[in-house]
Amino acid sequence: MGQTTGKKSISLDPVDYLPNDMLWKIFGFLSVEDLCHLAVCSKAWRNVTNTNILWLHNCKLRDWERFGTEVDLRKDKPIHSTETINSGASPTFQVDLVITGDCNLKDLAPTCEWKEVYMRAWHLDRNWSEGRYWVHRLALPELSAVKTNCVSSDGRTFVAGEELGFVRLWDLNSGSLLRKIQTSGLITSPYQGVRKMVLKNNIGFAAFMGGVLVFEASTGKVLKLIRPGHDNDFDRYTPSGLYMEEDKVIVSYSLQSGRESEGVPVHIWDISGSVERGDVACTETKLCTDSLNVSMRREMECFACQGHWVITSFEDETAFILWDTRTSQHVRIYKGHSAEVRCGHLDEDTIMTGDSDGEIKVWTTDSDFCLKTLSTKHPEYSNFTCKFLLFNDKGIAAFFKPRRWACEENFGFLVFWSRDGTPLNKYGSTVKDYKVHGDRLVILHALDNLQVSVLEVSTGKCLLIREFDGKRDNTLHMDDTKIVLKFEDGDVVILQYW
Repeated sequence: MGQTTGKKSISLDPVDYLPNDMLWKIFGFLSVEDLCHLAVCSKAWRNVTNTNILWLHNCKLRDWERFGTEVDLRKDKPIHSTETINSGASPTFQVDLVITGDCNLKDLAPTCEWKEVYMRAWHLDRNWSEGRYWVHRLALPELSAVKTNCVSSDGRTFVAGEELGFVRLWDLNSGSLLRKIQTSGLITSPYQGVRKMVLKNNIGFAAFMGGVLVFEASTGKVLKLIRPGHDNDFDRYTPSGLYMEEDKVIVSYSLQSGRESEGVPVHIWDISGSVERGDVACTETKLCTDSLNVSMRREMECFACQGHWVITSFEDETAFILWDTRTSQHVRIYKGHSAEVRCGHLDEDTIMTGDSDGEIKVWTTDSDFCLKTLSTKHPEYSNFTCKFLLFNDKGIAAFFKPRRWACEENFGFLVFWSRDGTPLNKYGSTVKDYKVHGDRLVILHALDNLQVSVLEVSTGKCLLIREFDGKRDNTLHMDDTKIVLKFEDGDVVILQYW
């Protein structure tokens, strides 16, 4: 770009006149496509658009900042596959697209940190939307002879909790067994089946009747055994829900069959500082039901946790309760459902609950006023139970099962709405298990063979349907880069999108 006057050439390129701070402020209003168009105009334009300020901003807009911090795609190496990919294009990121200091390109600066993160995250997102993945199989013969109640993974380690009270850890890359922990070896009572498990920040939590085992996920090293106080006979209680929020472990319980229900609390343990020092006791609290209506003092189910909020309900109740884990006191009781509340989901500001008549109600954490009611009606069936629901900032997904239909036990309808309540999509479906991560919902179908679907919560679009040979199991895990499935014969299948 230039204008010639006599023998002098006058540049009209803004890069030559405007300071970088001003250019970056202007470029902040441009789309990623616009930035890419500018970058191919010249080396000068490419270098001025190659800055962390711009690309960190774009990563935040797509909620991709975590791919440079929590899940660093620059360091996360894919699991090597032994099978062909699902589609024609490779899911592997082309590293030669990233310019490094070793490149022999004169005057071309290396790709900045956050631009590289954006490039890798964009490639990962395309892999999910276009169904590009590797299939990696692990044979774990130790799993074939035992009943597995729960599994979890952090992308590096696969952990299984067994009915016989063992916790086993495997390396996902090699399939090698890292460690086997026996919970009955840590307590005096008989063996305790592991019921719930979660991995977070390289710390694993396994809940069983009588306590919670805390271990290091990468090695299996036992860090702590959390036991309820002596005045609580928790050997009678079976964990029904396990959550890790901030520095708190939250466990809900159900009574063994045949036991009289006198009110089963939800317990909270503050583990801040106690994991690093195994001799430091956890602060134990429980959600206080004493201030509630005496008729509601029964088995309490924990529906969801977010930050310091917890929502629970009691069996056959049309109301639900919002709690603050910082005080262990209930904030308020929400009433408005005409049938029993069966499920719920929340974020910092919004609560959604579903009942046994198929209605979904929208509330806020600041008020017990119902903002909106959503429902699904099918001309052939009048009564639906909402089995689960979830939402993000763009969409809502819920599964409804006919209450009085005696055919397939798990058959029903998977329904999607936008956040303003506009219907997006609806599928007839069977659901055995499900997991959600970000905007992706993975459904494990209750069929003779293992069938998996991947859907977008924000659009209701189905991204993948795949059936596998072999008997299904009810265990499923997903994260940003993979789906982990377990078969009854002990095989673990990983769909690796990275």
